[in-house]
Order: sequence, then C-alpha cells, then structure tokens
Amino acid sequence: MAPECMTVKPYNHKADVFGFGMLLWEIFSLKIPCKGFTRFDFQEKVCKQKYRPDLGIKCPAVTKAIISECWHDDPLKRPEFDRIATILRGELNDMGQEQESIRNRTTHMLNRSMNS
Repeated sequence: MAPECMTVKPYNHKADVFGFGMLLWEIFSLKIPCKGFTRFDFQEKVCKQKYRPDLGIKCPAVTKAIISECWHDDPLKRPEFDRIATILRGELNDMGQEQESIRNRTTHMLNRSMNS
C-alpha cells in the first residue's frame, strides 16, 4: 500500500505505481516485502521512516532503477505507467537481440539478473 493511502492523504494512480514497484521487487527477490509488519509497523517504518525493501536483489540495473523510482516518497515524482512499460519493453527487446530464440524468458531473466 502506498504511504499516502495508509495515512489517508489524497491519492491518485501513482499509489498503484508504488504498489507495482513493490510487486516487481517481490517478483525478483522471491520474498514478501514488509513481511511480518503490523499496521503500526507499516505506518511507522514505511510511512514515517521511509523504509523500503533492500535493492540488493539480483535483477538488471534498469529494473532496480524503476523499482526505486516507483517507491519515491513524492507521488508526483513516481514514473507514469507508460514510461515503466516502455523501459520494461526495451529490456525484453534487448534480451531478444542478445539471444534470437528465447524459449524460457523466466530462466533467461534469472540468469541475466545473476550476472548484473
């Protein structure tokens, strides 16, 4: 949940961008962000102390940058979904150029993230 939603401040679609960043982190880390946090923990750590999960995950640098941008404290500074989609699409195209026939994109991404 985006901090602005938790603290009952006005919010818009950028709250979903925050959530997307969390989901993307979860996909690459294979962990649950904020696991074990109570409502109070979330409010204190994420909303007040600006806690974000560790970006020491194995994934392409561009993906880490997008995740970080999605988590920006200021919703207005979070990227728009069309920009996120363009960047991720570019990553997929790069993969296709590196290897003409990718049969298993998941395995390829995991191997690529281990090398980044």
